[in-house]
Amino acid sequence: MLTKEIQGRTVQFRERTLDEYVYEEVFKRRIYVKHFPVSPGELCVDIGGHIGMFALFCALEGAQVHSYEPEKSNFELAVANLGDLGIVHNVAVVGDDSKIRRLYLNVAKNTGAHSFLINKRRKTWQDVECININDILSKDVDFLKVDTEGAEVEIFEGIRDFLNIKKIVFEYHFSILKKGSEPYFQLVELLKGQGFEVFYNPNPGKNWTAMVHAIR
Repeated sequence: MLTKEIQGRTVQFRERTLDEYVYEEVFKRRIYVKHFPVSPGELCVDIGGHIGMFALFCALEGAQVHSYEPEKSNFELAVANLGDLGIVHNVAVVGDDSKIRRLYLNVAKNTGAHSFLINKRRKTWQDVECININDILSKDVDFLKVDTEGAEVEIFEGIRDFLNIKKIVFEYHFSILKKGSEPYFQLVELLKGQGFEVFYNPNPGKNWTAMVHAIR
């Protein structure tokens, strides 16, 4: 394991993976807070928690954190990295009432690329427990972050009531969904229709991914 000190805390990254790159994205490039901050006392829900970097970022900003990560080794590292600063749940968040789903694993360097949707040439998987997104939105959520390798469409389309959510950041995965840009723009319009001001790339072109930020 590789280690790094972050504001007095020792965090761990796996060697020969992109774990440390995720740290750079969150703490150095600050990709999730480009348009609005995480504020002290807020409730942050992190869906697709990976190894806990964004959850830790939120906690160090003074927020309350609930992180959701279905893959076993990522979950265990997230628990170690977050410690007593938040809660990590070993479940996948989905848009329906599925109880168990098959998560196809990327066994190469990108340990954050496990997906329900990519099964071609992937011979390793885990059957993971699931929870409906609406079951975790019963309280006011100040900051909702979603990075779920293609499941973002199902999650947002499955939300019955957006009134409890103040800020949203998600990564849209064109390369996984393979449906062109139409579903991407549909999600943008969905959020606008729910009263959010949305910051997004209006010309994603052939990008593999795009970040979307929304606030009200």
